[in-house]
Amino acid sequence: MTEHSHFDFAKLSERERYKILIGTVIPRPIALVTTVNKDEQPNAGPFSFFNVLTHDPAIVAIGV
Repeated sequence: MTEHSHFDFAKLSERERYKILIGTVIPRPIALVTTVNKDEQPNAGPFSFFNVLTHDPAIVAIGV
């Protein structure tokens, strides 16, 4: 299984939170949005329209 990076936003400064969030949308990559169903089967879909709405609280929106 792939390792993931985890960030505790409560322990990060406002600038650190902003830099992490803005790095998710610049340059404009394709977001691979994943879910897991009740049987633990993964599903993924590519999205090219998403943006950071705010860094406090941290919100990234996906346009479906």
